[in-house]
Amino acid sequence: MNNVRAKIFLSKHLPPARIFILSFAGVIVLGAFALWFPFSASKNPVTFVDALFMSTSGVCVTGLATIDIGKDFSIAGQVITMVLFQIGGLGIITFSVFLFGIVGRGISFKEREIIQSVFMHTPRRDFLVILKSVLLFTLIIESVGALLLFIRFSQDFPLGQALYTSVYHSVSTFNNCGYSLFSDSLMGYRSDWIVNLTIMGLLILGGIGF
Repeated sequence: MNNVRAKIFLSKHLPPARIFILSFAGVIVLGAFALWFPFSASKNPVTFVDALFMSTSGVCVTGLATIDIGKDFSIAGQVITMVLFQIGGLGIITFSVFLFGIVGRGISFKEREIIQSVFMHTPRRDFLVILKSVLLFTLIIESVGALLLFIRFSQDFPLGQALYTSVYHSVSTFNNCGYSLFSDSLMGYRSDWIVNLTIMGLLILGGIGF
């Protein structure tokens, strides 16, 4: 009985759009605390306001930064930023459905309603098929982008660092975030055909959307 009342209360006071907004804010707050923890900093601690700004900028894929990601964040902090702008680029609902699929959890009617209200103009469409296509397309494009960047970065860095740097910049670019591990962004690779054409291709494909 209590469960029924709770569901009725939530359906009245938490419509799909409001749940989406709260989820968006929740990811930003969680990301801020994760970036604020000591393990996310390379040397000097990151202030909470900077962590909150970086989390917000990452989830909203603005590309604005108050700190040097490559120097001020540890590997853990950098990976957290990558997760944040990947979630922001894909969309929280898309990412949630993907995680539900991994753990074998079904999607409730309420969750279907949220997904349809956010992404679908015609609820009759099979949105699960579309979401799977989006994730597959994202994985393929980001992998190809990382491979092309690796060809160039492997000439400047050890293989492990080159691979990590390539993946980070491919994901960042495809999601139109603009975060970079380099202090001067990509100015060190101006006039470089491989890097510039790869980044431009990722930007265009990511900007077109799904």
